[in-house]
Amino acid sequence: MANEVAAQMQPLDLLAPLGCHHYHNRDQDQWEVTLFAANTATVGGRCDGQITPSKFSVDLCELQGIFTDTKSVHWQSVSLGPGDQLGAHVSLEADYEGHSVWLRILAAAPPHIQAGRTANANTMQIEEDW
Repeated sequence: MANEVAAQMQPLDLLAPLGCHHYHNRDQDQWEVTLFAANTATVGGRCDGQITPSKFSVDLCELQGIFTDTKSVHWQSVSLGPGDQLGAHVSLEADYEGHSVWLRILAAAPPHIQAGRTANANTMQIEEDW
C-alpha cells in the first residue's frame, strides 16, 4: 500500500527519499500510516546549513482510487503548534484490502527526522543519507 501511495506523490523537483511510519492501533483495529519526503541538508556554499523540504503534489482522486470505502479526506494547512509533529498534511481514512487505514501524507518531514539527503555545494553532488 505504501508503494502505491508513494507512486501518487508526483515530484516537482528532485524528490528526496521517502519515509514511512506505521502503527497498528489494536483498540480500533486500524493501521496508521504516515508518509513523507525527506528534507535535504545543504553543505557548503552560500546556503550552507539550509534544510529544504521536497516539493511534490498528490492527485487526491487518484489516491482515493487505491482504497475502498473512503470514510474521510482532510487537509490540514499548517502546523497546529509546537506539539504537532505532523504539520501540514493530507489525511485519508479508508479500507485497503479489508484493513482499516488512516493515511497521512505530510507536506514536509517531521522536525525530529534527520535530513534524508545532502546537497554538497562543494562537490556539486547529491548524497542519499537514508
